Amino acid sequence: MRISLLCLITMVLLASCAKQVSEGEIINTVSGTVSYREKMALSPDAVINVKLLDVSLADIPAVTLGEQTIKNPGNVPVSFSITYDPLSIDERHSYAVRAEIRDQGQLIFTTDRNYPVITHNTGNNTDLMLLRISRKNP
Repeated sequence: MRISLLCLITMVLLASCAKQVSEGEIINTVSGTVSYREKMALSPDAVINVKLLDVSLADIPAVTLGEQTIKNPGNVPVSFSITYDPLSIDERHSYAVRAEIRDQGQLIFTTDRNYPVITHNTGNNTDLMLLRISRKNP
């Protein structure tokens, strides 16, 4: 009885992390929020870009597995949800989420570190804290 209940709970938890899109195709999601410490509103022209990256290899650029672009995001915190193919995940690799905010094409906020997700017991949810980019006058 206990084993059956444990199996049922495990199956429900696994199913909650995956969605079946079409017959045979399953996708997973990484979700969270994007925030920054400054007390300022984003303009209607602001765009947030959040990426799920394979950051396993130090000597090559990170590989993008999924991303979400949020136009006119309003005030922080802003929620994001990135879908990815679970078959593209290698349990030996490391995955991370990074984000940036641009206003009229100019970078104004970015993450200064990777936020680990998916493998190595990190889960599929993370909250990102972005840093403001300072502009030096010429």
